[in-house]
Amino acid sequence: MNWWGRLAGLSLLVLVVLFSCEEDENTIGIRRPNSKFRVAYAEIDVPTSVILFDKLVTYNGGVDTDGVQRFLVGQYQDNVFGIIRTETFTQISPSIDNAVISIDAVLDSLVLQLKIDFYQYGSTSISDQTIQIHELSDTIKQVPYYSTSKVAYKPEILGEKLITIDPAGFDQNVIDNNDNQTTNDTTKNYRIILDGNYARDLFATFQTDADITDDFEAFTGKHKGFAIIPTISDKILGIDPTINASSLADGTKLVMYYTEGGVSKQINFVLYPFTNNPVIGFSSIESNRTGTVLQSLTEPFTEFFPVDNKRYIQSGTGIMTKLDFRKFFEYMDTVKNPILNSAELYFENESSEFPPPSRFQFRVLNDQNMYKSVFLDSVVNGEPKLFLDQELYAAYLNTVEFNFNDGTMDLKGDVSSKNALNVSAGSTNSISAFLTEFFQTQYVQRDYEKRIEYCAFHPLETQFRKSVNRFVMSDKVTLRIYYTTPVVETIE
Repeated sequence: MNWWGRLAGLSLLVLVVLFSCEEDENTIGIRRPNSKFRVAYAEIDVPTSVILFDKLVTYNGGVDTDGVQRFLVGQYQDNVFGIIRTETFTQISPSIDNAVISIDAVLDSLVLQLKIDFYQYGSTSISDQTIQIHELSDTIKQVPYYSTSKVAYKPEILGEKLITIDPAGFDQNVIDNNDNQTTNDTTKNYRIILDGNYARDLFATFQTDADITDDFEAFTGKHKGFAIIPTISDKILGIDPTINASSLADGTKLVMYYTEGGVSKQINFVLYPFTNNPVIGFSSIESNRTGTVLQSLTEPFTEFFPVDNKRYIQSGTGIMTKLDFRKFFEYMDTVKNPILNSAELYFENESSEFPPPSRFQFRVLNDQNMYKSVFLDSVVNGEPKLFLDQELYAAYLNTVEFNFNDGTMDLKGDVSSKNALNVSAGSTNSISAFLTEFFQTQYVQRDYEKRIEYCAFHPLETQFRKSVNRFVMSDKVTLRIYYTTPVVETIE
């Protein structure tokens, strides 16, 4: 039987014993001897601070952990977090149709089609947003690209589009597109006709320089890609770059229309990794916090204590809240042989017109306020190597999720894995997460030199990187525990 099963059985035994005592005392009139177990409750303060990460990975590269693939474009002003601005930079692939265009073909038009995913954040009123398309003047090279990255682009405007955003309608579309029905699904594409000179230059490549049209490196060296820039904006908009054979018609893509031999034809280019085209696209996310309570939050990986005694989290900009578990160890040093029946982290959040992130996670930090790794650095034959920290892995095997792609570690909740805390826009002013098994392991490992003392509290990984949702809460975080201890009888 696993530990949780034994705990459940022990908890049931305690309840039975307590119930039996009450029944004997009230109906028979004979008091049983003292119980062999005692159930206790404690509230332990969890100190908190605000941490700024220097940069977040924002490029789209295949299937992420929770499937968020997104370009962000727009700007909005937040009275707490300041001005948030996002821009998108992306390559375009060679033609995915392997088309050969004759020298007699005639260009009709070049259209950039953008499929939105209905993510929007900012002003809650219906409003118009304007975006512009520019040609990159510098080459996007190798990943990774971050929220702080940018690529130079030419000043000439290739195309422009006005987009009307209805926040309530967009939010409903997100709900409909993620429910179990397909009949209510909605898609929305915006088509932008691009500048004729740029279109003719791209068309000429297929007629006079066809050797590079199926060579990704050569093609993207000549046709570097696009910058998607907001001009008039009070919101941030999400664009879905994903594409596959079945979604080609209504997906994000560049389409060249032409006439050849009296027949209308088209070829397609994508803005997302597809077959043998490792397209790179990413979003820059920047904030100006001047004049806000967070304006002094400038030094990455350094604890910051806002003067208003609140704690802050914002996706995209790398703002998260740090939790310090050392008081748990201090308290448990006073308790002998406890078995935790329940361990709940309790947060008091602030109400806001801005919806919070939908899911949070707890990611382990090291003493430098960076993500702690389950890998050890070493050198073998003069080459740097990473090795699994077998001791740390064994200590937290059942209560921590180890991410072997990057070495990070996430706390497991009682019900789910790292998705330990779910929050919706209609949440009350308090939220909580149950991590009973994790804190039982913490007690067992209390004398271990690599015990987990700190963790980051922030949105689920790809939401943290590819959205701008924000969250404000009190600095008061409490760990509420119920635990059972054996009663030691004294023999006289």
